[in-house]
Amino acid sequence: MKFLKTYIPSLILKVASRCNLNCSYCYLYNHLDNSYLEQPKFMSLKVLDKICDDLNEILLIKKHPIEITLHGGEPMLMKEEAFEAFIKKLKERLGNNLTSLSIQTNATLINSTFIKLIKQYQIGVSVSLDGTKESHDKFRLDHKGEGSYESTIKGIHKLISSGIDVNILCVIDPYTRGDSTYNAIKKIGVKRMSFLIPDVTHDSREKYYHLLPKYALANYLISLFIEWQKDHSGIRIRLFEDIISAILGGVPKTDLFGGNGLGYVIVESNGNYELLDALKVCYDGSTKHHKGNGTLLEFMNNVYNENGFTLWQKDYSAKCLQCRNFEVCKGGYLPHRYSDKNNFKNESVWCDDLYKLIDFIRLEVSKHLFPHETSLMIS
Repeated sequence: MKFLKTYIPSLILKVASRCNLNCSYCYLYNHLDNSYLEQPKFMSLKVLDKICDDLNEILLIKKHPIEITLHGGEPMLMKEEAFEAFIKKLKERLGNNLTSLSIQTNATLINSTFIKLIKQYQIGVSVSLDGTKESHDKFRLDHKGEGSYESTIKGIHKLISSGIDVNILCVIDPYTRGDSTYNAIKKIGVKRMSFLIPDVTHDSREKYYHLLPKYALANYLISLFIEWQKDHSGIRIRLFEDIISAILGGVPKTDLFGGNGLGYVIVESNGNYELLDALKVCYDGSTKHHKGNGTLLEFMNNVYNENGFTLWQKDYSAKCLQCRNFEVCKGGYLPHRYSDKNNFKNESVWCDDLYKLIDFIRLEVSKHLFPHETSLMIS
């Protein structure tokens, strides 16, 4: 009799393994791992059928809602006809069990046909935009070395003017200010923002951020938090929501910090299952031994529970275990803990910044809950 030990509710399908942009910080193309070169450029319908077979095998054991994100690379490199064929296949094979379908895109290839399909099939949309034109064009370049800000903004405006809600994904530029970034994104007219801490390890931070002043990341996020806190427009920022939830004893909804089991499985364009593709910043081949040997059921029962990721995640450093903010950050995002010397038994490479940020937010939460005891949650 088949059984399900651990269920992971969300799949991220790498429907395109290549991208029309060449972002300098990208963990897929511009760090140490080159496994994308081994992948087919696009996921085939045959591979998608196999994934649906695997999902339906799990649904026979226990009914669960399924959330799927179309990812890349850049998923809109697919032809519009192929894109629609994918959506139809997912809808037909998974039926009402498919409760959420979304896409993550750089929005530079948005056209009227894609907009029509997004609306027709009720697809959620997240767009990568690094705040201001200056920051965005510093990192998010095309293959000719030209900035992509104008093309991205044009695509976002097409989506919003068509009545499509957009979530902005912003990789933090710690050389700038968070409050100005927040206001630049707010002007676009979105209600959801996700701020992503740059993916570097203890071995690579010096290469990418050797000129960064101490606490620059913390100061960026603190200025962002202050601006967000005094704003009453209803904008949601999941990074801050996770920190506040953890401070109050809750469980963060994302994997932006350590400690939580992953809520998603990565599926490469060849159909291989992986756990966390951002581990590609660590070393070449870092995700290969996380792939399942067969079905998604086997992957969830064996690879997720017994191999690499879970063991690495719980291999905390002594510094983390003694830290008063450990229950909030749990050592930090796993890729940020890596070093060749200690593997993942390190604090986050952004530890000092996270410590300062969490202390600041803890104090702000304390002011709201205990206005006459503002040091209560810091002591």
